Amino acid sequence: MSAEPTPLGVMPGGFSELWSRGNLLFVVPALREEYPEPLIESIACRRALLLGGQCDCGAECPPSALDPAQGNVAVVLHAADCPAEHAERLLAEWVSSGEGREQ
Repeated sequence: MSAEPTPLGVMPGGFSELWSRGNLLFVVPALREEYPEPLIESIACRRALLLGGQCDCGAECPPSALDPAQGNVAVVLHAADCPAEHAERLLAEWVSSGEGREQ
């Protein structure tokens, strides 16, 4: 996919952002400065894959896997030690710790 990612806005609550890339729309996790470093690193890996097509660990999501006309569901396998594998768990832990509650 050759189109550059374009930010469209932040979703209510501030935890997700809308981006477009070509004819695709992505909802990606936001990088927030109050996140602990492991969560920032994990989310950054996920964003790199979704918005750029490749994670630092080498996992790729080729444009053909994201063709909306094909109705594809992309399955991405990150390296076993890639921080992206822990994004959901780390975010859930952060939110449940109370730090993720809006003041």
